Amino acid sequence: MKLFRLIIFASIVLFATSVFSQQTATLACDIEALQNGSKPAEVCYFVENPDINPELFTIEAEVGEEILWSGEDTILIRKVKHYGGTNIFNKDPEGDGEIIAKPNKNTDGKPYRYKLKFRLEGSNKQYNIDPIIKVRNK
Repeated sequence: MKLFRLIIFASIVLFATSVFSQQTATLACDIEALQNGSKPAEVCYFVENPDINPELFTIEAEVGEEILWSGEDTILIRKVKHYGGTNIFNKDPEGDGEIIAKPNKNTDGKPYRYKLKFRLEGSNKQYNIDPIIKVRNK
């Protein structure tokens, strides 16, 4: 009986994990350096992998899995603008601080290339970072 309960519990956990899974990309920047004209790729990074160049940062998601882009401090994420590879969204996702979107196509191991457009709170100047997404089937 205990084994049966354990199997049921494990099944529920696996189901909940797959249904509610989410990839995140949290952008952090040296705000002062950015405002002083430094290139975003030189003074920004993704919190999930701070040691990698932000333009090599890769989200690996499944078709239908939620991806959340957000910024730390005063960073407002505005748009995910496709420019190369299989277009995995029906239209370029947009937001006013953060963006949540679900890819609808497999990239077959190739990169979906996009510009993550963002600005700083209180400013209209727009910045870009150029990370990668790879999407696989469930």
